[in-house]
Amino acid sequence: MFASQIGKPISATNLTKFEFRALLEHAGLPPIRFHDPRHSHATLLLSHGVSVRVVQERLGHADVQTTLSTYGHVLPTAQQAAIAQVSAALREAIRQDLRQDGKVWQHRPRRSAMNKP
Repeated sequence: MFASQIGKPISATNLTKFEFRALLEHAGLPPIRFHDPRHSHATLLLSHGVSVRVVQERLGHADVQTTLSTYGHVLPTAQQAAIAQVSAALREAIRQDLRQDGKVWQHRPRRSAMNKP
């Protein structure tokens, strides 16, 4: 709940149409909808691998399904990032293992990648 300058509650309409817009203008930001920062926050968290459960709790959703149905489109990107991180960790583990054995490890492209133009 937000209060006006005289201490009375600000109506949702006044908050979004007047107060929020004035705040954005004062900060030099472009006009956005009131809930856009909320959506951006959730999208950034999920795209950086934060658990859906944590995002659900931060947004105050009653259950994870609400969060998934609203932000599920972000998860494929998060999955790709997770795969890349696991691949990098495995490559590093193999390099360290081969160094301990005195062998030199070199990355070889997959055969299918070598045949592409």
